[in-house]
Amino acid sequence: MKRFLIIILVFALQECVASEKPNIVVIIADDMGWNDVGFHGSEIPTPNIDALAYSGIILNRHYALPSCTPSRTAFLTGKYPSRIGMQGPPLLASNPLGINLKNKLMPQYFKDLGYITHLVGKWHVGCHTSQYLPTNRGFDTFFGYQNGFLDYYDGTHSFKNLSGLDAWRNTTKGWKEFYGKYLTTLIAEEAVDVIRRHSATGRNNGLFLVVASPAPHKGNRKLNLEPPPITHGQRMSNISDTNRRIFADVMKALDDTLGEVTVALKEQGMINNSIIVFLSDNGAPTTDYLDHVDNSGSNWPLRGEKMSVHEGGVRTAAAVWASSFNQSSKTYRGLFHITDWLPTLYSAAGGNLSDLIDIDGINQWFTSGIEENFEERKELLVDMEDVANIEAYIKGKWKLLKNYSPDMMEAFTDNYFGTNLRGSIEYNKTEIYFSKVAMSLPGSLLNDSTIERLRQDSTISQICDPQQQLESENTDCHTKYCLYNIEEDPCECYDLAADNVKIVQELVSILEHYRKQLVKQGNRYLDEKGFPGESNYWEPWIFNACSCYMISKLLLLAIVFCSFCDVLCF
Repeated sequence: MKRFLIIILVFALQECVASEKPNIVVIIADDMGWNDVGFHGSEIPTPNIDALAYSGIILNRHYALPSCTPSRTAFLTGKYPSRIGMQGPPLLASNPLGINLKNKLMPQYFKDLGYITHLVGKWHVGCHTSQYLPTNRGFDTFFGYQNGFLDYYDGTHSFKNLSGLDAWRNTTKGWKEFYGKYLTTLIAEEAVDVIRRHSATGRNNGLFLVVASPAPHKGNRKLNLEPPPITHGQRMSNISDTNRRIFADVMKALDDTLGEVTVALKEQGMINNSIIVFLSDNGAPTTDYLDHVDNSGSNWPLRGEKMSVHEGGVRTAAAVWASSFNQSSKTYRGLFHITDWLPTLYSAAGGNLSDLIDIDGINQWFTSGIEENFEERKELLVDMEDVANIEAYIKGKWKLLKNYSPDMMEAFTDNYFGTNLRGSIEYNKTEIYFSKVAMSLPGSLLNDSTIERLRQDSTISQICDPQQQLESENTDCHTKYCLYNIEEDPCECYDLAADNVKIVQELVSILEHYRKQLVKQGNRYLDEKGFPGESNYWEPWIFNACSCYMISKLLLLAIVFCSFCDVLCF
């Protein structure tokens, strides 16, 4: 009888463990280039990021949108931004726009599964009314900033000669917590605290944590005057460009974020039931399109940069690790779109995909996790932008696009193909073996041959020769469509549209299908009522009709109550 009870208890325990929700942590880099991580061949050491990539699965054809607001929209909704009016450039502070409230966001879906949800870092998908804030869109807690970027030390968001504070804990002004602290490190520390608090109080619920890091966005905007408090020291001395060296230190803080988060998961006993995702929201701007200053990010050898639908703007670094993967340490060569994260992670968490209504993302949990050469996604809409008239579509090996006109590109592009910065520093595998990520992941079996194989697999070796590059830069891809065999020519050196008219026509017809679904962008005007006021804060400035109605009702009740008191007193 006793043996029978023990067997029952063992099976019950196994069932309990099997049904435990996986902890999900997503780290989103901001404006990080293809050539800014070591596993793609960069000269910048990123040992923690590389260790995660080599221990898990490198998504070598991961596509996002050309800028941050559309990418984060796609990530949170699982929908192409053009279908909900969120395509185009990033939202500027005091733009009265955001993801329509009719759209259910990723954290709301995960709350339905019983998860505790947190956002640490950047929001940037609408903050003009309180209804659009993170804690009203599914996140239980929020620590970070609502707009596109902050200065790295003082919690200030500045543009167009306007400056104000944008530092929040939930809906409470949090400037004192931000001031004087290096922003990337502060965000990492908060993410670690979230993990510790969850371990102490929320172990019966799954953890869903998005760490939207500020790095390396505008890495050189102010850092020439205010460099990061950490340096690579001698390791970076072989980088001749001063700005690129500073950028490397900004990247080190991002790499450290991943390391600290992974250590926290291990220390809290959560790593054995966790999923960790790392990705960039778009390609790096070699020149910042708003401030026209060098940014020093690199997408080499890909063509294009942030704001471009060429590969350098939309093909981003990404990797995923999960304790449940049966196979890992590989490069997945299938198409993976940023909209796929919602159904993929929802499926991994045990959610029913029929809950996800009218999305464009595809569940790739099993395909990316098990079957190395199986491609679940065959095509994707890269972007459709109705104001600047840019669009791109990928089907199989073909990519059709219209990009910004040359005069518009000049507004933010001086170095369209980027610079070859590889080869000046020897790749240090020892740093990877002893990184915090490698030392924390269970069952990590990294060795030289695995690292060399995966780095070679995920590094693009093709480059355009100088004459091809010159001809490609002069190619008119705005008034006409350009067509590239993206599998054989990932750097988009050869426009093949003239020789493949039928293929162009087929892809144009697909774009026409999406054009019929397009919701026009809202008016991107700057509302002066949203400028920082007496509080010196960028904060919600529009009261919706419901709020106004409730306020009027409360005022009316107050008047009635006061009148009643006067009658009694009389």
